[in-house]
Amino acid sequence: MDKPHKPKAPEWALFPLKEFVNQSEHLATVVRLSVQGMSMAKALPKAMEALSHADREELDTSLHQKAVRDAEFVEKERSEGFPVVHGQAVLSLWSLLELAVKDLVAVWIRKNPDLLLKPPISNLKMKIGDYLTIDEDEKYLFFVDIIERDIGAGIKHGINRFESLTNAIDLSGLTPRIMNDSFYEFCQVRNALAHQGNRVDRKLVDNCPWLNLEVGAELRVSCEMFQKYQKVSLSYAILLICRTAEKFGVDMKSEAQSILEAYA
Repeated sequence: MDKPHKPKAPEWALFPLKEFVNQSEHLATVVRLSVQGMSMAKALPKAMEALSHADREELDTSLHQKAVRDAEFVEKERSEGFPVVHGQAVLSLWSLLELAVKDLVAVWIRKNPDLLLKPPISNLKMKIGDYLTIDEDEKYLFFVDIIERDIGAGIKHGINRFESLTNAIDLSGLTPRIMNDSFYEFCQVRNALAHQGNRVDRKLVDNCPWLNLEVGAELRVSCEMFQKYQKVSLSYAILLICRTAEKFGVDMKSEAQSILEAYA
């Protein structure tokens, strides 16, 4: 007897989210190895001194001084929680998630062209000349950019930045308050890093008072902050995977519920 057919989501529907999960893990590995590598640099001056003493070779002063400066820099970074590494990782993480959601919306429109005939996409306004000059492969990302412009997704904060886009293809849904709060903080920190460098501005202080920051102070992104943002990003990606799979008849209630309960 043939086994009953079990529904599954097609590869094209899951690919953007699968890519995000993989790239997020890759980013975390780069961060971890970067921190470990810098930590190893602390021991280099002592190692050079020991070798010079052991083989009676003259110490290369310029190389040793450089190693000492590097070790001092690493110690300062370590004492502050490696804020430069984690700050750059936060910027990359947001960009990866943003790209994944845009790619998801674009491929959904491409595979479901009837969406072009329904609001909100059918209400979009665009220049015909711009549309006609776009390559076929970029056409659907062009639609996403127009959607983003028309609904003001780019100025929305936190998770609403992404939910407003997924709503255009009927893939938005419930997100728990704690997840929303974590995304809001993630967004505010990311914006400050992107637009203010490593300085805390008034907007970040006012919008995230629980971070206890001071205007003009250095914005130090800790390992704990990066891990928090990575966790909430992956959790949101899981919710998107669940919503996507359910469109194809896959029962994802258990997986979705576990995420909702984790942020209850």
